[in-house]
Amino acid sequence: MSGVILSKKYGVNPSLSQCLICGKDVGVILFGAAWKGKDGFPGEAPRRCGPMDPEPCAECRKKYLEDGDGVLLAEAKMVERPHHNPSRRWNGEKESFPQITGECAVIKRAAFEEVFPSFPVPSRRIAFVEPGVLARILPNPETEGKEAKS
Repeated sequence: MSGVILSKKYGVNPSLSQCLICGKDVGVILFGAAWKGKDGFPGEAPRRCGPMDPEPCAECRKKYLEDGDGVLLAEAKMVERPHHNPSRRWNGEKESFPQITGECAVIKRAAFEEVFPSFPVPSRRIAFVEPGVLARILPNPETEGKEAKS
């Protein structure tokens, strides 16, 4: 057994994960009893849970990151949870991890190097950014090319 605690009512409690870029189904996540509903109690996982992993599908990786020489910027917020290591969890330790918000953009490698000069291009070409960064660095399509009125 892999350590998944089965839900008494829903068993492995599966859900589909989607590609962050195109939204295509890319994998199955087994939540077991870990899925919590809006009320905070265990429940049935949704059929599709959205992007859970910043790694895009094979087609998007090839089109945008490899052939397109791009870098995926995935907006994420840092959240705390009990540590994944049981012995450290018993000591009350917590760990932080990035939780994807669903916002993303692919920019050219040269643009990444210009906007983030003190950070090297990540080896997998995926970088997490804090909420609000994409809005500050990307043009707004509603105001692009229009003069600001005062």
